Amino acid sequence: MHSYPNAYADKLVRLLADSGVSVVTNPLDNAVLQGRHDDYPRRRGHTRIDELHEAGVTVGLGHDSVMDPVYHYGQADPLDAAYVLLHLAHMSGRADVATIWAMLTRANASIVDADPRGLVEGAPGSLVVFDATDPFDALRRRAARRLVVKRGTVVARTDPATATVVRDGTDRPVSFR
Repeated sequence: MHSYPNAYADKLVRLLADSGVSVVTNPLDNAVLQGRHDDYPRRRGHTRIDELHEAGVTVGLGHDSVMDPVYHYGQADPLDAAYVLLHLAHMSGRADVATIWAMLTRANASIVDADPRGLVEGAPGSLVVFDATDPFDALRRRAARRLVVKRGTVVARTDPATATVVRDGTDRPVSFR
């Protein structure tokens, strides 16, 4: 939809909204595939997120290629997809973080008809703890997942990397927070 003429895209957005169809933007793969053989200016290859949101269309955020013939750099990391999207879609302001985070969580859960997420008594104990102070910091640094719990069972842990600068023979820890 990125390259559609505006009149056609406007009509399509209305049809999507009226029909209840959701859209998933796939910034990593689409940036590589769409516009690949264009002359300049080259298309960026992501969908019209603002217009879809304004029309009430649920827009999720995905990444589907992991070291395959289409996209060799994939790691199946949703934060990578979010980080690329915030650049391509000009969603780099602090206020945009809530929208991107909602796309990663609530919108994606809604699209795949998953159980509602959040702190709800009696809900499955599934969560991800990031090595970050807030969602902005998690996106900015693509923070490590300190702990991943699925239905009450720890399924992954990461000890975050430490960075040290050596100056005049002295180690000095560096934090990018």
